[in-house]
Amino acid sequence: MASAARELVRRLVAQHRVVVFSKTYCPYSMDAKAVVRSATKGIASSSSIKDKLLVLELDQRGDESDMQAALSELTGRTFGPTVWVGGKFIGGSTETRDLYEGGKLEKMVNSAMAS
Repeated sequence: MASAARELVRRLVAQHRVVVFSKTYCPYSMDAKAVVRSATKGIASSSSIKDKLLVLELDQRGDESDMQAALSELTGRTFGPTVWVGGKFIGGSTETRDLYEGGKLEKMVNSAMAS
């Protein structure tokens, strides 16, 4: 089952320009989602944003543990949200916030959305 979850993660990351794998109750996930929302604020008026941005709440899925195992295998992280931009894993909450505060996340997102 973990291989199916791994392929699902890969497919979702390839299909969407920005992906956040999150848990609804996790404060780190809440922070990462808020930062991503801020970084995409200027793009949110675009009708195609829904096709390019995905927030997947793992705790609302029946395969949460398989998805978490797949994400851990792909990222080396065992907890917290994982944020992907342009098909690349950029980190969790702390790394995403650091990129945003450094002015890099918006550039990354804009570049990913344009491609």
